[in-house]
Amino acid sequence: MSGKYQKAIESGVVIIRERQLRQMIGELKPDRGNVCLAEGHKMKWGVSPEWGPDEEELVNLASYEAQFPLHQTGEGEEEERPASVASSASGKSARARKKEKAAGKALQGGDGRGWAAVALTRLDKTAEAAKLAAGPDGQTPCGYQTLRYVAHACAKVGAVEAAYHLSRLQMKCGRTKYITAGSRVFQSTLESSALYLQSTAEQMPKLLAGHGARVSQEIESMLEIKNDILALTPNRRSRMLTEAFNQLIRWYGRARLVPQAIRACEIMNELGVPRNDMTLHFLSRGCAQQYRCLKKAGRYTQAPQDMPGHRPEVLFIGRTNSGKSSMINALFSSLTKFAPASKTRAFTRKLHFYEVNKERAGLPHFMLVDSPGLGCADIPNAAKITREFPNMIFEYLRNRNALKHIFHLVDARNHKLLPADKQLLHLVAKAQRRSVRYTIVITKIDVCKRKVANSTAQRIREELAPYCDVDIMFASARALRGVDHLWSKIWQSVTETPRGRRHRDIGRKELERLNKEGPNALKAPNLSELLEIPDYQRPQDFDEEGFEEARCECNLAGSWVVAHGAYF
Repeated sequence: MSGKYQKAIESGVVIIRERQLRQMIGELKPDRGNVCLAEGHKMKWGVSPEWGPDEEELVNLASYEAQFPLHQTGEGEEEERPASVASSASGKSARARKKEKAAGKALQGGDGRGWAAVALTRLDKTAEAAKLAAGPDGQTPCGYQTLRYVAHACAKVGAVEAAYHLSRLQMKCGRTKYITAGSRVFQSTLESSALYLQSTAEQMPKLLAGHGARVSQEIESMLEIKNDILALTPNRRSRMLTEAFNQLIRWYGRARLVPQAIRACEIMNELGVPRNDMTLHFLSRGCAQQYRCLKKAGRYTQAPQDMPGHRPEVLFIGRTNSGKSSMINALFSSLTKFAPASKTRAFTRKLHFYEVNKERAGLPHFMLVDSPGLGCADIPNAAKITREFPNMIFEYLRNRNALKHIFHLVDARNHKLLPADKQLLHLVAKAQRRSVRYTIVITKIDVCKRKVANSTAQRIREELAPYCDVDIMFASARALRGVDHLWSKIWQSVTETPRGRRHRDIGRKELERLNKEGPNALKAPNLSELLEIPDYQRPQDFDEEGFEEARCECNLAGSWVVAHGAYF
């Protein structure tokens, strides 16, 4: 060990050369794919195995830059490498060495700052790592992989503004052959946002809604660079952004910011980011956090209490086997069939009332209603079983004041409105519920061609054009296509109650409170302060002498009772 190095250790400062630093963290392999993964509803963050510089080997940035100037590899220069790496690379072709050198430049930014920033991050020195990664003036970044790695570390410790700044700096790193700079910025911002909400949920769960609203504002501002994302192939968009969006929707649901979660799904559609089953699972879990089958009514008189203004209701109607019960199961994203469904026709023979979010504060309380199907039922005694179905549906449509939205499900393979569908339309028109929204849902689009589904929708629109401008959408319960659009329409209808309006404003109000109170936002008043009731004072514990005196008094009282024959 040189004298200068020994002197640095004695003074509490460790100086590490760039080559030594690269050798020290040579086993660290940054992940070139997604950093956030969803495995069994648990996030897996991190990109490398545990490794080890000790606390004694802490890198002092000032001494590092003063003693060893940052080495920038020129176009005609050969980057200095350890002997082991040079010997192993001697057998490679010139093209392979050129690609390896270009990858090294992209990861390290051309100098040793990237390696030093990663080392500081691994040593839990996030602030120093962020300053080094951003450069002395905060606008001269190192490699984009280092910026992404350090931005994740900043988000984990709650420094979300620093994480966003590091993410934006990736725009200055330029593009690679297949990935634009704007798409890397958007990916890093999404991942940092999800990590930030995760750390907030663990440390400050009361402030999760306010921080979620701040994150949603940042995501909206990122739409300015959407052309960089649309320039990617769909497969690369899926690999870079789908899982990051999934985790963001998951934490929106935890924060009960359902409008923001629905908006995230709309942004995915706008950017052409493919969705998977976990996207819609997290959205459904956020919308319906608690649900139960309240009642099954064979007649309208057996229906639960009508609560207009407090518990809005959404009704699903359609022919037999049009997929009403299956669509409710898709909305709940349940592992089991919560709503009974079968291939047997006329399997649902009652009005099924499903109550949602009754005991979940901050979410609207509403009801989903499944109805029997009309039309041909190839079962024994079909006429006797289905005789009262139209009257039961009409009584519900006419008398239910809490009804806010009707979804009429039509099988895409029917190509048009069949007689049973027209009978349902007649019942809706006869009920004269002008304030109730009406939507036709073309279902089972996963078992037919897109041309067939579009043709069915066009025929229905032309047939109903003389009477009304009908709202038509497409969905599939099996493939979960259109479930996010369905939740969006449901949420527009069920948030018109006082509880629903409070839910819509929760993000804005929590963000305003967070900006106004700052660190004092954690000090929320408890129940006794809100009700102006003095806190309960616990009695002081007896010491040994006091305990002995009390026991003696009890013994004397007991002997007096025995002597005088008193009883209680």
